[in-house]
Amino acid sequence: MKKILLILLFTSLGFSQQLRFTGSQINLGNGRIFSGQFIQGTVADTVVFGQVCYLENEKTAFYLADSDSLVHFNSILGMVVEDTVNAGEGCRLLIKGIVIDSSYSFSPDEKIFISNNGEIEGEVTFSRATQINKQIGFAINDSTIYIDTESEGYYWDDLRFPVSTLRLPGTAAPTVTDYLGGQVLAFPTNADAKIYFIVQMPHDWVTGTNIEPHIHYTLSEDGTNPDSIRWVFT
Repeated sequence: MKKILLILLFTSLGFSQQLRFTGSQINLGNGRIFSGQFIQGTVADTVVFGQVCYLENEKTAFYLADSDSLVHFNSILGMVVEDTVNAGEGCRLLIKGIVIDSSYSFSPDEKIFISNNGEIEGEVTFSRATQINKQIGFAINDSTIYIDTESEGYYWDDLRFPVSTLRLPGTAAPTVTDYLGGQVLAFPTNADAKIYFIVQMPHDWVTGTNIEPHIHYTLSEDGTNPDSIRWVFT
């Protein structure tokens, strides 16, 4: 009878991050508690409890996330659930679960977003296309939040309608006038005027998120009743 020798070779994948889960509450002291799914990984920056970090492709450590950087949008995100961790040290980062912090002061059901320097905040208004409107959870009560960093996020964008793309009606239309080396539409001061336009929503728009129209206009030096301007959007 022939004997066959089997040699099993185990190798390391070289990935230092480990996905773990705890159903029990882990009390960090100072009124801070967490439970849920987290990654035990290395941080590249000095971080504190509650900050959000990201793990980019081909990186071996987590860096502080920032709402001003679109590169963080498609990365793995985790909330720091340690008191203070120095750069290069191991850290627990919550991916999905419950966080309690007695210092929080959120309103129930308030949405939680990533802010600057990895901080989190409640309802915010984003004003630049480079900012990520990345919701990562919501408040259960004033000191308890639910975190889900894999939730769908979205970012602020601006759809523009230059004069060249507008349609003017046969009646009640504004007139074209020269302005600063170009031309703009001039609206009467004593009557209503109409314009029409067609727009396709971007494919990356998240259905159900807010759409907020805003208008840029200027007043003529000899305009009358400037405080009575009215815009009607249908």
